[in-house]
Amino acid sequence: MMEIVVFEDDRCAQFEPLVLAKPVFDLRLGSISLLGQFEHVALKGLFCRETLKNSVVETYPQYRVNALDLSVPCFYINARLVLEIPFSKWLERFSFDDSFVVSFHGQIAALFLTEKVMNASQLFGLKLEAVNEPVVSLEKATLVEYPWELLEKGLALLPSQIQKLTSELVFIHSSAVIEPGVHIDSTHGSVWVGENVKIEAGSRLEGPLFIDSGAQILGARLKNCVVGAFCKIGGEVSSTIFSSYSNKAHYGYVGNSYVGEWVNLGAGTTTSNLKNTYGEISVQMRDKKIKTGAVFFGSIISDHVKTGIGTLLNTGTVLGFSAHVWGAGVHSGYIHSFSWGESGCYESMRLDKFFEVSGAMMARRGQKMKRYQQILVEAAYMKELSFRV
Repeated sequence: MMEIVVFEDDRCAQFEPLVLAKPVFDLRLGSISLLGQFEHVALKGLFCRETLKNSVVETYPQYRVNALDLSVPCFYINARLVLEIPFSKWLERFSFDDSFVVSFHGQIAALFLTEKVMNASQLFGLKLEAVNEPVVSLEKATLVEYPWELLEKGLALLPSQIQKLTSELVFIHSSAVIEPGVHIDSTHGSVWVGENVKIEAGSRLEGPLFIDSGAQILGARLKNCVVGAFCKIGGEVSSTIFSSYSNKAHYGYVGNSYVGEWVNLGAGTTTSNLKNTYGEISVQMRDKKIKTGAVFFGSIISDHVKTGIGTLLNTGTVLGFSAHVWGAGVHSGYIHSFSWGESGCYESMRLDKFFEVSGAMMARRGQKMKRYQQILVEAAYMKELSFRV
């Protein structure tokens, strides 16, 4: 018997602005979340930032949050861990007779303790050199560091994720509506169409492709993508992950991008995903510019972002939480959360305006922001203001 816990560490900050109001284990990894790798396999608890505790308790009532069963040994798993094989198979690599730590490039990927226990705050900043247990090198897995790695790993794992769901090259749920004139190409990967999905005539779907429940495909051309639940997608999209409840209903191109929840991309919104020089793309993450190692990369588009018609996003652009951008200029670099304006002329959005706009969008889907979510947004807003002082 042992307790299995997934925990956030201090490098989760490198996934901001995507994790300003959510834990890192909620981020999308292909067709599932990072946490989805470990669910249904004796997972008992979650360790998160204390500011997120109430939100995580509400979202995951089946787990202990920031608490342990002290009567049994505990296996702590870093929330940034991405497995190449099923979790049950990965566990078979270890002997749980004595304590040990699993390392990856000097970081803690997992930690098994037979006697002493760790709490969420201890694990958050724990360094490998501070742990006395024997070290085991990480195999058949990796620790992601930045959002573009999550996109790369998620799309690489997508074919195997779909294969776990079906052995068919094309799976269409019995409740899905596929209009005449839809072209489905499984030459390069399987296509999964979920419950109550509607796909309009003229759409082209090229695998690997995962379309979650309730999504609508509005005559779009999709290739190597994940479309989250209740999204509305038109135009052309390739090598991109859309989280749930986001819209790109009209023409325009989005490629090699990670899109959060409750995003609305206006007609003609287009991401550049390749430099004119065909060189490596770097991304500005607040005050630090980081090389991605990728020739193809588009944008990081955080939760609740809104773009106006004809919005152009340069390669490697980061749109912060609830950034509202529009105008004829090209948006590039790091655009702070709660920004509002045209390229180079951003102001801070009023918090009451955020709740007005987000409330209107969520109401259209029969949803309403809960009080614990509002508190997280308020805290994120104050944090963002502190960066601008």
